[in-house]
Amino acid sequence: MTPQEFILKFREAFGEAAPLPIAFWYDDTAANPESRVPRCMIGAIRKVCNGNKLTLTSENVQCPGGALYAAFRPMPEQVAFFVS
Repeated sequence: MTPQEFILKFREAFGEAAPLPIAFWYDDTAANPESRVPRCMIGAIRKVCNGNKLTLTSENVQCPGGALYAAFRPMPEQVAFFVS
């Protein structure tokens, strides 16, 4: 199924107002090598909802929480106690 076919079926099932789902995957090739994540990684995902591609890397995810939970940085000992 092509992306266009999926979108057509999705719109038939959920209507024009329903936001399209987004997909995440790991790959060796950047979907968009010029992706920038200036602040929060979750905020950058909003661009994906608007139809843009986003590549998350250890270099472009600068917020400590996003880098930690995307496994780009090791977990500091105190975080496990703080989050739980």
